[in-house]
Amino acid sequence: MWLAGRLRIDKAAMKNISTELLRYVNYPTPHAFRHIWAEVVLMRYQGDVGAAIRHQFCHLDNSFFMAYLRDKEAKSLINVARPKVLNSIIDTLLIEHKAIGRNFLGGVARFVGKSVSITQVVTPSELRALREQISSRIISINSTQYSTCIPREGTESRAKCAEFGDINPHNAKLAFCLNCTNALVTEGNLRGIWEVIQPFIKESLHEDVMGFMVQHHLPMMRSTERKVKEIRLDSNAEKVDKMLYWIRKAIESIETKLHVEKELYG
Repeated sequence: MWLAGRLRIDKAAMKNISTELLRYVNYPTPHAFRHIWAEVVLMRYQGDVGAAIRHQFCHLDNSFFMAYLRDKEAKSLINVARPKVLNSIIDTLLIEHKAIGRNFLGGVARFVGKSVSITQVVTPSELRALREQISSRIISINSTQYSTCIPREGTESRAKCAEFGDINPHNAKLAFCLNCTNALVTEGNLRGIWEVIQPFIKESLHEDVMGFMVQHHLPMMRSTERKVKEIRLDSNAEKVDKMLYWIRKAIESIETKLHVEKELYG
């Protein structure tokens, strides 16, 4: 009896404390909670933030989640992190410049490799001076699964995503980035390339999908095939060969369907 009464008193006391603590709390609406969750993901998630939010919120594509992240960037944190990441990338390219064209691909890697060959750096101080010179030309840095975009002054109009001479990173897509002058592509991007292109391969190989419906995938498939071949190393040969096999199968499937359709419909 005494224990039961004591428990009732304790529960009542806890309820009173909880009520007092939550008295002035504003509960978010379901939509407001989605914005709060998007901000948490942006702050804590390591990887493709857009893909995470798109999956959790069941959005059709990346354009839907932009409203959730507007004005929510941790600007001070990002402003500190970006130079550190950029310096790390440039240092790696400078130190391993002999691997450019094999382990490091894209216009940015070629730019650093050319800078090294022209200046012929030898001492650590010369290396630091060259890094600062290269960094001073960098406009920004953005990362996707399939490449790292590092635009530099003088290349804005040559960017694949450029419109009226200005770069538009929000227009990034596989067909643009892999062969862009601002891209850095490494072996670490192979998985991202495969994740992005896999749905297009499946669609292209589907027997009920007509060729004219997927022929717009051909430029992307062909450019991806060329870039993946460049990334092929002895250490990843088996994995890359499997990717190339299915990319080639998808290309052949589209070309065969288009040929048949041309014979049938003229």
